[in-house]
Amino acid sequence: MTRRTLLACCAAVAAGGCSAGTSSRPKANATSPRPVPNPLAGEIATEVDLCALYDAGIARYPSLAARLRPIRTDHGAQLSALLATGKQRQPRPSSTTPIPASAAATLQTLAAAETAAISRRSAHCLTTSRPNAALLGSIAASDASHLIPLGTTPSVTTPPAPGRPRGSSRGTEVAGLQSVLAAENAVRWGYDVVGGQVHTALQPTVRVAQNGHVAVQDLLQIAIRARRATPVAADAGYTLPFAVSGQASALQLAADLEERSAASWHYLLGATDDESLRRFAAAGLSNAAVRATQWRARSGAPRTVALPGA
Repeated sequence: MTRRTLLACCAAVAAGGCSAGTSSRPKANATSPRPVPNPLAGEIATEVDLCALYDAGIARYPSLAARLRPIRTDHGAQLSALLATGKQRQPRPSSTTPIPASAAATLQTLAAAETAAISRRSAHCLTTSRPNAALLGSIAASDASHLIPLGTTPSVTTPPAPGRPRGSSRGTEVAGLQSVLAAENAVRWGYDVVGGQVHTALQPTVRVAQNGHVAVQDLLQIAIRARRATPVAADAGYTLPFAVSGQASALQLAADLEERSAASWHYLLGATDDESLRRFAAAGLSNAAVRATQWRARSGAPRTVALPGA
């Protein structure tokens, strides 16, 4: 080997070592991507606090456990659904509301916490994304039904009429509205069956519920025509999900009718970006969840559902 060849080899080795050392070093300007915040982070924190509040109430008053544990189970399922919307660790509870010195006052405290959560979620579902709107509307409807076992009667009123259509989502809105109208047509017919099977004392309650659905049918038809579509016509009759004979099965049918109604409202809530139509759908979903809970309570079945309509 000549002297010139030896010097060339040494230079190549030196250059290779230098480049290897340079490539192994991290770039000075490299930054790790920041995690995208979950848009439902505030709702998750609220749910964590509600779970902690129910845990404290059950621990303080074991006599209330049979009433509170099903609601606590609902909130656990709602928390899981909210956490599934994004990558976020479950936060710790914030300062928990103190449990009062009596069982009756504890029920009132829990009802107040549910009412506050309903108000927050009902407002949030008007402006969030479509999937999150449907989820929050379902959770708010469940929270409204929780008021029943807590000893408070939630209001069931005709939903506010939606405003005139606007935006580019008219096609999906019409499909959602037609789905709700078809469900309401079946519910109206089904309540005729329920009314014919329950005791005389319950028939006024059946008529009130049926009249509520009739009022909603009118609003749905107006909203569908405003979107230049023809409302779906009611069938002459519908197939019952099971045989109905006597009051017990009639009460079960009434709950089933409201559950089917809730599913259609849930679909509509996730089919539009229009705020007035979302408000209309959220109210309809809440009414259906509350009525279903009331009918199940009369028949002795479990009273609440974690995610009505979902």
